[in-house]
Amino acid sequence: MLRAENLQRRGDLARDTPQAVEAGISGYADEQKRVLSATVGNLRLVCAYVPTAEPGIRQVSYKLDAAAFERWLDAELKDHPRLAVLGDFNIAPEDRDVHDPKAWEGQVLVSPPERAAFQRLLGRGLKTASDFSNNPRSHTPGGTTA
Repeated sequence: MLRAENLQRRGDLARDTPQAVEAGISGYADEQKRVLSATVGNLRLVCAYVPTAEPGIRQVSYKLDAAAFERWLDAELKDHPRLAVLGDFNIAPEDRDVHDPKAWEGQVLVSPPERAAFQRLLGRGLKTASDFSNNPRSHTPGGTTA
């Protein structure tokens, strides 16, 4: 892990020096700065860590308060057509993403609001890593990924 201020000094991360390095997003007060972004060459990189927690804890409200991130991301996409969003969203977008969907039903990682927020991100033309795979993921009845 690198702190945002270190990212500007790390020439060994890429051939090009990261530019326009930002920690956090405008429009959302987050003292922990869980979103980092930088431009390397002609590619804008956004890395987000969205923690999970039990309902009612601030991390959940951060996760479900997706409007600020979505507004910010729309501006980033407008300014940077080549953009990659990376990180840990702590969302299982589909039932096939958890071993036992019935056991997870109603839990924080699979809640309808979280899944809807994730789908809104994809609706902006973003793709998941599995969208780029030559071997799309599939799950066997034993819960393992084939």
